[in-house]
Amino acid sequence: TAAALRHVDDVVARLREFRRRGLSEAARKGGVRGRVGRDALRMRVAGDDAQCVIKNRGVDDWLTATAPDGEAFFVPPGLELAVIRDAATGAEIWRRDAAQSGGQQIWRALGCEADGDAPMTPTLALDFDLDKAAALDIDDGLDALHVEEEATSVDCVFAAPLDIDEDDERLLRLLLIRSLLPHNANKVGPEPSRYAKLNLTRCTLPASEATVEFRSFPGDVLQRPLATLGWVRFCGALVTAACAGAPLPDVGDEAALLRFAGLRDDAMMGAWWRECANRVRPAALELETVITSFAERFDTWLAAARRASIESAENDDAALVAACDEWRSVFAATASLRQMVPPDDARVWGRVQRAQEEAREFIQLLGSRLLERLDRFRDDLTARCECASRCGLATTHRLCCGEDFARECADVRALRAAVEETRGADVLMSTDALPRLRASVLSIDKLSARLAHHLLLLCEGLTGGAALTRNGSGVNEESRALVAVHAFL
Repeated sequence: TAAALRHVDDVVARLREFRRRGLSEAARKGGVRGRVGRDALRMRVAGDDAQCVIKNRGVDDWLTATAPDGEAFFVPPGLELAVIRDAATGAEIWRRDAAQSGGQQIWRALGCEADGDAPMTPTLALDFDLDKAAALDIDDGLDALHVEEEATSVDCVFAAPLDIDEDDERLLRLLLIRSLLPHNANKVGPEPSRYAKLNLTRCTLPASEATVEFRSFPGDVLQRPLATLGWVRFCGALVTAACAGAPLPDVGDEAALLRFAGLRDDAMMGAWWRECANRVRPAALELETVITSFAERFDTWLAAARRASIESAENDDAALVAACDEWRSVFAATASLRQMVPPDDARVWGRVQRAQEEAREFIQLLGSRLLERLDRFRDDLTARCECASRCGLATTHRLCCGEDFARECADVRALRAAVEETRGADVLMSTDALPRLRASVLSIDKLSARLAHHLLLLCEGLTGGAALTRNGSGVNEESRALVAVHAFL
């Protein structure tokens, strides 16, 4: 697609400039020093104290740092953080430690509790911007929120991974190219994705272990010998041509690709190509199907959001919980749409543009109702903990493990997921609500642990005397409660 080509062209240009300025060598031999905003850095790293990697957030969202000489430079995804110092005092606040796998000090150094968290001290203000319609993107909360940072700065050392030799320019270049591929954009976690037509995840391993995997190979080809032989020959010829430095074709039609692979005059390969082409839906038809599906999904969410707005005024959150699932579905679909649908396609982005205001109101409603439900859920859990500490197992089971409580748990989980997974917390960070949210979540976690502890104690007290049938069901009220509580836990 045009977006993918633009991504690759931008990546190649940036890596060449990075190497020309000598930063690639510096990254292998001690690291590259640069100053960045703390919050900007927090959003672009993943991992732990042993390996904190710069993430690929897409072609329009690279991390840029300022060198000690005042010149800005591009920080390629795939490099790791080695050191962080406070820009004001010069004091070291974090250092990479290969022995601390799973350590979370890096996130506290960046002002949050864990990967993906919002800053512990919010410094954001709402600025709803209607002029960004053309680039409207649900992956950023439908641009209903435009967030301005007043982040403090940190001085960092960006370095190659510890397992890359300082003299191995080729290996570092492979790692950076792999990290910059379009399918690794916006990926959660430090490891690259292997779910791409060309999987280069293992290309940075030692030569004896390194592999390149072609994942387009169809699964039913064993029943079609021509397809099997054609795919094997084509993949082998493609690798041979690439290693020989053959110029890439400008177009992806049959003649150009077979010429690139050195198979232009091979009649069998021509027949193989046409058989494969006949089994693939035309790209235009596939795109129409994707756009139609997204439009239906988006309209379903919009209708659900409107119902939620009306019913939440009457303190009924059933419609809001239902709308959360639709919202998360629409949010997840947008990342792939950006790669396929041009930004001027009104069928997708025009629909999104017209819904900006409703999206903003939905996120704010979601945030406010979540806070109310968390407060209520915390009080409810407190009462249940008291009950579990004072009553017998059967009574505790009736009060703590019923359908109403299970439904309340499910509703709170749905609201939390909708806020956390779709960056709706940006709304909360603009008010004093974020500290309340964190306090409620922490309190609920502690109360949940207490309730589980009380229930386990009650179960242990009856395990020896409760009568159970051979299939594990209870034969009286106490033993039935025991089985139900174990299932609940």
